[in-house]
Amino acid sequence: MKNILFLFVFAAFFTACKNEAKPTLKTSEATDVATTTTATTATAADVFTVDTTQSNVAWEGYEGLKLGKSEHNGTLKISSGKLDIANGSITGGSFSIPLSSLIVLDIPAGEKRNAKLKAHLLNADFFDAEKFPTADFSIASVAKTVGDSVAITGNLTLKGTAKSITFPALVKLENGVLTASTPKFYINRKDWGMSYRSENSFGDELIRPELGLSINLISKK
Repeated sequence: MKNILFLFVFAAFFTACKNEAKPTLKTSEATDVATTTTATTATAADVFTVDTTQSNVAWEGYEGLKLGKSEHNGTLKISSGKLDIANGSITGGSFSIPLSSLIVLDIPAGEKRNAKLKAHLLNADFFDAEKFPTADFSIASVAKTVGDSVAITGNLTLKGTAKSITFPALVKLENGVLTASTPKFYINRKDWGMSYRSENSFGDELIRPELGLSINLISKK
């Protein structure tokens, strides 16, 4: 009887405490960027260089059960990038993210858990950074939505796999400086072959498949 009661309590606790799934972007096969980039025909695009000292990508990862710390977060640097700009907005371009630049922010830098988490994220269970040292994004098309907002479609390459995704961004050009920032969006790491603890049962409840990202680019001509 005690064992049954324990199982019942644990099941109730499990159900109440798990992190709910977050909506991830739909992916499709990689787009041919060379033939679909939406350069404006009336105005030649200027090339802006991404300022790697001010640009970055913020990331979040999630544990399925709220047993202590339920999410981790940090940043990644951008090592290089160029954007095609016409009529004050992005029409094409690409940038690269060196995975070795990954920083964990939610655990104090001096704690062993910080280094342990970083090493695990960079090993073959997740990004496999030794074999695939960069993540890359190439813009295929940009569609204006409302005001300074656009929808950017492009190919995100992780672990040697390229998938097409579309996400919103706010783009502003002021005093010769272009800023492009995104709200947080989510991708499913399984789509890029990161399937550690992702079996269709208990696995996703331990480490969620969603990866939260927000991009901040600052570029100049």
